Order: sequence, then C-alpha cells, then structure tokens
Amino acid sequence: MVSMRHEAIVELIRLCPAFAAEMLAGVADLVVPEYESAELGSPDLSEVVPTERRADAVVTLNQDSRAVLGIVVEVQLGHDSDKTYSWPSYVISLRQRLRCPVEVLVVCVDDSVARWAAQPIQIGRGSVITPIVIGPKVVPVIDDANIAATSRELAMLSATAHYAVPGVLEALAAAIAADFEHGHVYSELIWAVLSGTARAKWERLVTATTWEYQSPFARKYYGEGKAEGKAEGKAEEAAAGVLTVLRARGIDVPDAIRDRVQHCGDLDTLEMWLSRAATAETIGDVFD
Repeated sequence: MVSMRHEAIVELIRLCPAFAAEMLAGVADLVVPEYESAELGSPDLSEVVPTERRADAVVTLNQDSRAVLGIVVEVQLGHDSDKTYSWPSYVISLRQRLRCPVEVLVVCVDDSVARWAAQPIQIGRGSVITPIVIGPKVVPVIDDANIAATSRELAMLSATAHYAVPGVLEALAAAIAADFEHGHVYSELIWAVLSGTARAKWERLVTATTWEYQSPFARKYYGEGKAEGKAEGKAEEAAAGVLTVLRARGIDVPDAIRDRVQHCGDLDTLEMWLSRAATAETIGDVFD
C-alpha cells in the first residue's frame, strides 16, 4: 500500500509542477535555467525492452518552446537498493526524450533515508549521478503566515516534516485559506497525512478560519449548520473531493465506481465515502 504521506507530496507536484523547480532552486540551492513554463510529463520512463519503470512524477521546464531541464521527482520513505539502478535509468531515458539536462529530485521525510539517497551513484569510472535530495533538515520551518502565502506548496511540505513545531500548522492554515483553487484539496491532503493530536489541532485551526470551504471534509468540520443551507448544488464538489482523496492515496477507481460517485446527489453519502477514503487501503474499504 502506498503511503498517504508519499502520495500527498506527489500530489503537490501534480497540482503545481513548478514546485519541483522551486525545491531545486529555493531549498537545494541548485541553479535552475530560466524557464517560461513547467509542465507534467509522462512518468513512464521504460525502455523498449527492459521492465517497466515509472517515476513518481516528471516535470519539464520549458523556455522558448523547448525543454531546458527535466526533473524526475521521487518521494522516498525508506531505503531501497534498487533505486541506485532505476534512478540512473530514469535520467538516461528522460535525457534522451527531452534532449536537455536532467536532475533526479528525491524528497524524503526521514533524515537517515535522506542521507542514503544523497550518496553519489557510480555508473562507471567516469560516470556518476548524484540525486538532489530534499530531507527534513533542509526543508525550512515555515511558521509565518506571510511566508507561507508566498509558497503554499513549500508550506505544505514544511507541515509534513515539521507539523509538531509551534506555528507551522497555523501558518499553513492561514496560507491556504486564501487559495480558492487548491485550498480545499491541500486541507484534505494534510488532514489525511496527520494523525492523533496533530490532526485534531488541524481540525480546530480550520474550524476557526473565515474561509468559505466547499469540500465535503470541510463541510463536516467547518460548521455543518452554516453549510447545510448551501448544500444544494454542491454534490459535484463533494464528489470531486472523494475522488481526489482516493487518487492521493494511490487507489485505482474503476469507471463504474467513478460514475457512481459523480452521479451521487446525497451529501451525507458522499461525506461517508470521504471519511472512509481517508483511511482506506482498497476501493472495497470505501464502497459497499
């Protein structure tokens, strides 16, 4: 089963591809070429004959309608000796596809895993690939709402690594309150990553905000009474919330189930499905 923390970080890249470049430049202090756009590429980095290999995410930075940097993003939660073979193959495959330099960006939530991942990978006597690693020690502690607002994605990463540090969750809650495009998704992602007292604290924080939340999770925790009068016509947003959490947890949704969710008009049922999705391991854990 794919970890929710793993999928939450990958989802940040999917929602904001430029965040990969921001981590390289702003956290890892790597010189990134000037670019006009950042877009997701195919994570399939297989060769024609070898076994299929898929990265967590692939981001391409473009300038003047051409690729200037390819970024292979991997979220690594544990030691995996096979990655010393797959990561170089990712670089070679993507470099051949894009015809530009390529970096491997590895995001870790554990310091020991970060130290392991940062080791240079010796290909041969004259060939070495060194992953760029973002671990807890280099992820900044963002406990200021103004700073968090300048990069909500980095604030999210900070919250996954430093949620116990005073002010971090408060800064994130304030930052995403103004994000009407992705705010409710980010709120649900961090809620699913947290547990115990940290999750309870997050629920209290978002309950106190003045943001007009629209997701099913938000309606449940941010004032059911206020949302009840606006529930009509919200089934589409609620269904999207269920499918977003399932995708973030790495659970495949068959077309029949997707159709069932999208055509469900009962908010209580949708909220029940969302509650189950937050901790589900299989699609059967959510739907009867």
